[in-house]
Amino acid sequence: MGKTELFPDDRSYAFLDLETTGLNPDTDEIIEIGVIIAKKGKIKKRYNTFIKPAGKLPFKIIKLTGITDQMLEDAPRISDIRHDLLGIIGKLPVAGHNVAFDISFLEKKLGHQFTNPLLDTMDLVQFLIPGAESYRLQTVRNILGIDSATSHRALEDAEAACRVFFGCIDILGGLNREILFQINTLLKNRDWSFAQVVTGSILKILSGFPAGKSEPLFAFMSTERPEEVSLFSGEEITPEENNVYTISDLAVLLGQDGIFAQKNPHYRFRQGQVDMLKTVTDGFKNSKHMIIEAGTGTGKTLAYLLPSVVWAVSECEKVVVATHTINLQEQLWNRDLPDIRKITGIDFKACLVKGRSNYLCLRRWEERINETGLMEKDEIILLLKILVWLTKTLTGDKSEINIMPAQKRFWNELVSEQDTCLGPLCRRFNNGCFVSQARRRAEAADLLIVNHSLLMADIKTENRLLPQYEYLIIDEAHHLEDTATEQMGDTIDFNSLKSVLRSLNRGFARGGRPGLLSLVKQVFRNLREKTGQSTDEVSNTIEEAADKVSGVIEGLEEIEEFLVEWATDKSEEVDESHCLTVRIREAFRSDRAWEVLDTLKANFVLRSEVLIKSLKKLNNLIESTDREDQKAFGFLAKDIGIHLKFLSHTNELFRSFYEGAENTVHWIEIYTSPKPSLNIRSAPVSVSRLLTDLLFERKRSVLLTSATMSVGNDFEHFTERVGLSGFQEERVIKGSIPSPFLYERQSLLCVIRDLPDPGEAEECHYTEEIA
Repeated sequence: MGKTELFPDDRSYAFLDLETTGLNPDTDEIIEIGVIIAKKGKIKKRYNTFIKPAGKLPFKIIKLTGITDQMLEDAPRISDIRHDLLGIIGKLPVAGHNVAFDISFLEKKLGHQFTNPLLDTMDLVQFLIPGAESYRLQTVRNILGIDSATSHRALEDAEAACRVFFGCIDILGGLNREILFQINTLLKNRDWSFAQVVTGSILKILSGFPAGKSEPLFAFMSTERPEEVSLFSGEEITPEENNVYTISDLAVLLGQDGIFAQKNPHYRFRQGQVDMLKTVTDGFKNSKHMIIEAGTGTGKTLAYLLPSVVWAVSECEKVVVATHTINLQEQLWNRDLPDIRKITGIDFKACLVKGRSNYLCLRRWEERINETGLMEKDEIILLLKILVWLTKTLTGDKSEINIMPAQKRFWNELVSEQDTCLGPLCRRFNNGCFVSQARRRAEAADLLIVNHSLLMADIKTENRLLPQYEYLIIDEAHHLEDTATEQMGDTIDFNSLKSVLRSLNRGFARGGRPGLLSLVKQVFRNLREKTGQSTDEVSNTIEEAADKVSGVIEGLEEIEEFLVEWATDKSEEVDESHCLTVRIREAFRSDRAWEVLDTLKANFVLRSEVLIKSLKKLNNLIESTDREDQKAFGFLAKDIGIHLKFLSHTNELFRSFYEGAENTVHWIEIYTSPKPSLNIRSAPVSVSRLLTDLLFERKRSVLLTSATMSVGNDFEHFTERVGLSGFQEERVIKGSIPSPFLYERQSLLCVIRDLPDPGEAEECHYTEEIA
């Protein structure tokens, strides 16, 4: 079908775009208007005019649009074209890319309230092109292959929005039948213009579908195994290419006449790089920890990756490489490891491992998309975006999907979490669980790339997140202490805690997904109808638990109200991230106000423990049913267990916060925007002992490397902070490799005080001033 046939109605649409002097309709002005009238994909009329502003154009607007003051000298005022413009638009539906922005300017400048239906192409492209790097009109136009001579000109952008609009209808026509049914179900009966257009188009598309058409609904259901998606996994290695090296051969590879010099024209021999490689090799062979400070330009990534790859392959030992920044992680993944593979011909598998919160939980998404309750528009667009994305993704990794800021809080409710994971009880565990697939990829890999946060989280959980490994490289190691301090701490997030509690108590009458207690009650009711057995005890236990939930939430809100008032009084200012922070000092714990908190804390913990008792009783009732009947509860028993663990841990955190704990600092964070929230945070004062016990004592060899770890060529301060100071000297190799750059001869620092503002000067003039 062509786009004309797919379009749901015979109406014309007015595609609108403006060029303005800024973003504020109260203070900025319109300088150009472009309107395209189109019907069923065909342009019927074009309207374009400059508008004369009251003042001179800002230079940045001239630079952006190419519109100059001279071009606007004879242009009409906005009042002069009011009648013509309103006549052209009339009552037509108005469409555009971020059309609300353009309408807000027109309403302000024309003094006219538009009642026309508004259709934002941004809504369409968001869910139909889920992986776009951005949703700027220029980017979307490039993705769809829409040619245009210029951008940031009103008529050209209005026409581009028109073509994007109909291009999206074409994308819709190429989707799987079942996907279209789900989109239609989620959008039907919504009173948004874009929802009506999409559902109308879907009905036309479905009417033309060939009978019996069948294909995998989602990408992970295809014949390609998602767990095999990792670096180099799809490449075949011929015997000639599959080179084998021993750990002792490696220095030769980096020599002046080595294989890297021969095959890489950009390679430059650096003695420091070879020295570092030899040190890493020695550390691996002799089970030693290493601290190597390598100056800028040493080439340290190749110096540790090459021995890591060879050691992992030859010794069948996994090697983990941890970085702090995404930039370095991407360099290793996208450049360094492929270079090693290409140049050396070594057959190895590498895997980029991320925390589980980076992955979509299919069970949570499916539960949410099948709900019938009220949803915000941003959430619906996100659910649709994920639906279309699932037809393409094999990994479920959020880096593949563009999640807008307004959608992040909804995404966070759909990601995989340790506390909500049902494990083998989940129907998706062996059928599309992205976390399980990621784990299988990690298990099959020789080399794992992780970030510092995941590394520390794995250490904290006794190695439950990563496969077993004995050899570790920590690059950017000067960040290790800070990351460990953050990851080894705990948080009581009051909003999240209340959300978890309310998830217990949602009832069927409220619409949407019922709460856990309602689900358990329904299963027992079904069993009673089947067996005729009384469920009075179950009903009473559930009612008792439901009643206690309200009391726990009430107790939590009392603590929250007290702490917000107390912390606001103690703090003097809110930082730029809208966060008010108060550190809890020992003197505060002898304050009279702390006695009030003691009463509130004790009240909350008491109510919470009564709820825990009721949930345990409910769990026992489930376990007391016949083995066959227990299957009817599915994941509900596990879900109750998750809530029990969560509540017990929260009670312990509250006690620790009130009483204090050895080697622990507590503080309060109050976020005033965008949504008021209170967090109680804790962290160890020193992570030295923790890192010694949980990391260095348990690994055969750990390399710490960075450009900045020593103080006056002495590593004592660093080793004390990260937990290596207690090891015998012969167990730890320490060394510094100077930068090959001759800074005294090759660098010059200049402070220029009279440069023009880059945004207010022509590029040629700015360059001339620098020169």
